Amino acid sequence: MAQSVARLTQADIILVGELHTHPAIHLLQSQLLSALSDSALQQKRQLILSMEQFRRADQGALDAYLAGKIGEAALIREGNAWPNYPSDYRPLVEFAKAQRIPVIAANALSRW
Repeated sequence: MAQSVARLTQADIILVGELHTHPAIHLLQSQLLSALSDSALQQKRQLILSMEQFRRADQGALDAYLAGKIGEAALIREGNAWPNYPSDYRPLVEFAKAQRIPVIAANALSRW
């Protein structure tokens, strides 16, 4: 993983595809975020996490949670979190919150 992270730190944007319900992928995402965070600090670069877990319309709830203005239950409810949020996406959000990494709600609304 260290070799991969060293190469990724040179990128401006990193996209990680996933199967939404595959726990190993979410573990890899958490490990990667942590490693990239350490590297970003050393290189004095800003790291931003963008997540499909939250819709663009739910950015306000996500921002309020990250700022400590609402609790996790409100984030889950008001942010329309997916059922697997606690097991699969929560570690990413909590890490970002603790490290003060901005999180972008990136899921577009569907018209279907």
